[in-house]
Amino acid sequence: MTSINLTVCLLIIGSSLISVLCDVPAPIIKSLKVNCDIKYKYATTLVSSRILNPANVSQEVHFTVTLPQEAFITRFVMVIKGEPYEAYIKEKEEAKKDYDAAVGAGQSAGHIFQTSSRFSKDFTVSVNVAAEEKAEFNVTYEELLTRKNGTYKAEINIEPHQIVPNLSIVVNIEDVLPITHVRVPQFKVSNEIDQSDGENPNAKKEVISPNKVRVEWNPSKKEQKELKPEGLNGQMIVEYDVDVSNKTQQILIDEDGYFIHILRNDLLPVLKKHVVFVLDVSGSMTGTKMDQLKQAMEKILSDLSEKDYFTIVLFSDSIIAWKEDGVDINSLNYYYGYDGEERKSISVGEENVITATKDNIKNAINFTKSLETYGGTNINGGLRVGIDIAKMGQKKFKNDVHPVEPMIIFLTDGEPNTEESDPDKIIDNVGKRNTEKVTIFSLCFGFDADLNFLKKLSLANNGFSRRIYEGSDAALQLNNFYKEVASPVLSDVKFEYLPEKVENTTAETKNLFSGSEILVLGKVKPNSTVSGVLSAMTAEGRRMLQMPIDYLFLPPIEHKPNQTKIGYLEKMWAYKTIKSLLDQNTVSENDTLKEKAKELALKYKFVTPLTSLVVVKPNVTSVVDDNQQDNKYPSFGGGYAPAGASGIAVGITRPAMRPSVFGGPHLSSLSSSYAGPMPLGPMPAPDMLMPESMAEENVYTTTISGSITADNASVIPYTNVTWLNQTISDDGLYLQPPPEVDINDVIALNETDVSTSRCSNGNPCRHFIFCSLHSFADDFQDYLPYKCHIEPRFLGVCCPI
Repeated sequence: MTSINLTVCLLIIGSSLISVLCDVPAPIIKSLKVNCDIKYKYATTLVSSRILNPANVSQEVHFTVTLPQEAFITRFVMVIKGEPYEAYIKEKEEAKKDYDAAVGAGQSAGHIFQTSSRFSKDFTVSVNVAAEEKAEFNVTYEELLTRKNGTYKAEINIEPHQIVPNLSIVVNIEDVLPITHVRVPQFKVSNEIDQSDGENPNAKKEVISPNKVRVEWNPSKKEQKELKPEGLNGQMIVEYDVDVSNKTQQILIDEDGYFIHILRNDLLPVLKKHVVFVLDVSGSMTGTKMDQLKQAMEKILSDLSEKDYFTIVLFSDSIIAWKEDGVDINSLNYYYGYDGEERKSISVGEENVITATKDNIKNAINFTKSLETYGGTNINGGLRVGIDIAKMGQKKFKNDVHPVEPMIIFLTDGEPNTEESDPDKIIDNVGKRNTEKVTIFSLCFGFDADLNFLKKLSLANNGFSRRIYEGSDAALQLNNFYKEVASPVLSDVKFEYLPEKVENTTAETKNLFSGSEILVLGKVKPNSTVSGVLSAMTAEGRRMLQMPIDYLFLPPIEHKPNQTKIGYLEKMWAYKTIKSLLDQNTVSENDTLKEKAKELALKYKFVTPLTSLVVVKPNVTSVVDDNQQDNKYPSFGGGYAPAGASGIAVGITRPAMRPSVFGGPHLSSLSSSYAGPMPLGPMPAPDMLMPESMAEENVYTTTISGSITADNASVIPYTNVTWLNQTISDDGLYLQPPPEVDINDVIALNETDVSTSRCSNGNPCRHFIFCSLHSFADDFQDYLPYKCHIEPRFLGVCCPI
């Protein structure tokens, strides 16, 4: 969860000597504590880490937290020398302006960013910690847990990469229904799926009441070494479920009128289904990927019920669809027919809709085992044929007493390059053709495929996308995905609330699978109840389902003095609404959707693709006199990330060299008698700072640095001039310096305290940073009588000293 980049060398700069000293003791994590509170399936996780710099020089410490992919950061606080520095959520474009101002002020680049890995994303922040001092980092993130295959799962990444003397993880679970089981598997030390059924023997489970359970794990140093000699690097997982047998529907309401409507039913008969597999067999699938696809298809086909139907469509440059009497995969070459003549179109019919009998499954498995790969990637053609066969199936089953649910499982490992290569045009073509609104689930195999394209494709067609990571467990990943969607019990679910009674309801998925649930959040209008109509397609046909008439009113939440009163359901509603708005915007970009999502993210303090985390970092590397206290400098801004990126080069304190975003030398600590600002070279252009593959959410920081010495008590550090520094108003908005002040002119590089002119009163005109006075610290108008210029540009003070 928390990782430290080890400092290898120390760069010493003197007046005429530059040398490198190695073997500086690495920072030590003294404690790492994780507290996860899960209330009504909404998880709030606080990660706290205390780090010691054992060296006799300052060192740069990197604090990294790996978050679940669906989580939002909501708070970050650093404590340096007992002083807290809290980050703030800002709108992305405002952060860009602040960042540009900081760049103009001569700030240098470092790396504060978020990246993505398997099912997760990383938040990293760096700060210089003084010699033999401690730093404390606290990050809070929130996530709405999803029920899959009858289980809620909280995944907590623990990654200190060193043995930690004080390491603890606490998970508190509370629900309105009785908790039926809690399981803590063995600590997971690999990204890959482990089918081991063993539990962590040292994790303590305490049943506080039928509705409350506490899980605690405090691995000793010995236990940590046994799991991983160099320090833990993996996941603690807590799985649980609640008793849903008598509560297929629930409505919970809080004191502010926010409600959650939960629909789940694991006892309903499973719908018959027609599964259309649209599979990529292009040249890039050669080797391990194809072997794993064959393994997965054997298991998936074997798990089909005899009442189900299936279709196998293969695409490379061209397309074929398997039939009961077989098909030669080499006919792919025939259907291509692209040598200067019109493309031959594949003819499909009801013979491509296969009943899942034992013999048909056996023959289909043998066919998939014979698959070979070649050619390009005709995604448009593959989806066209898959949709056409799904529609034929719907026509065939139209008069069946028991409805058949169609679904397309589409898998590719590459980008379209045949027939149609524009992803947006493919999505448009699919939308026009998919008149029956067949659900499309997209699987992105490996990293070459365009996940954003597949996500948009599935969202536009009532499904979802998933990346299948290359590895020895890829076949298992495919199987686990299929299990999630293999048992639909309700389809085309519609919640229609009375608008005069209910408002601001969240959009939801249209299908309910056994072992899962559908959640709708909203707000009841004053003096009203949750009323409306619920309907769905069941195994017996379309049915009206009665909404529950007994509500559970949640107890009021106790809040600390001056704390904003936000209940669990309100926070869940905001989380779900933001996710829904962002998904809708993915399908069809819309300024109104983005504005609504941004407003909610700012109000409820979520870091999203539209908002940024501004990390206020203290200047702990400035050289000061022994008698001068370190000054805590307010932030002068945030940052900017290119569209689709999540990280940013950031302003850093001087004098320090930081590793680049893409790695490289790490010379992180400087010692010098030089007390002026240090130029570190030009700032890279923002669009050159981050790879496009990084996660969506943005984390930025800048720091204005500078310190002076003065014998006269009337002189203060220029950063204590309140009208100069960026501040936070009572309403949480950022206030800028007066428009008359060009901050670049105030803190422009000026290595020596030299007077180049005299004011009319005879006082020397000194650079602003060397003569900031108490007398004008709080009001810009009080500064005007002292105002002068050094050279034509740099702001100065008619200094009376």
